[in-house]
Amino acid sequence: LAAFVNALLLVALCGWIGFEAISRIESPQQLLPLPALLIATLGLAVNLFVFRMLHRTSGSLNVRSAALHVLGDLLGSCAAIAAAVFVWLFEWHMADPILALVVVAILLRGAWKVLSESIHILLEGVPDDLDLEVIRDTLTDRVSGVLEVHHLHAWALTSERPMVTLHARVDEVVDEIAAAASIKAVLNESFGIDHSTIQVERGPCLDDT
Repeated sequence: LAAFVNALLLVALCGWIGFEAISRIESPQQLLPLPALLIATLGLAVNLFVFRMLHRTSGSLNVRSAALHVLGDLLGSCAAIAAAVFVWLFEWHMADPILALVVVAILLRGAWKVLSESIHILLEGVPDDLDLEVIRDTLTDRVSGVLEVHHLHAWALTSERPMVTLHARVDEVVDEIAAAASIKAVLNESFGIDHSTIQVERGPCLDDT
């Protein structure tokens, strides 16, 4: 949810920056290059430090959304430095709004990716890196006594924690607890799923009767 809100805020911020940049293209404003260069350089140093710290941490969707905000500030500082140099050397004041639009385009691409991933998680969609048919075939092939896997559902609480529920029909001679333990082990080892709910059945599925 935090990643979703962050992405929405970033999209709104990009819209506002884009609107302001277009307004400044239509009505150019004077930019004082030296103060802008000093402030942007200081901002660049701070944002580089923060971005480096975030880059070293977990790659979860929440961290990526926070890093995207910092990246926006980082690119903004770079754009401001470049614009100040253009104004200082060539007195080209249009550089500032044009570079701002370039930054907006870059950020919107990243924000859209985070937004779409967070919506997918909130709607409990199947994680992109999981294939239900592959999971089903792997369990029937590798777990002894498993005859069929059905009512298989996968979703994610976070971008790093997929979850699965399933029904497994097993052979009459198979121990149900041992079969469930084996299924859990295969799910963890082969697909990185450490939380699963398994219903073991010997006959017809009760949910289908």
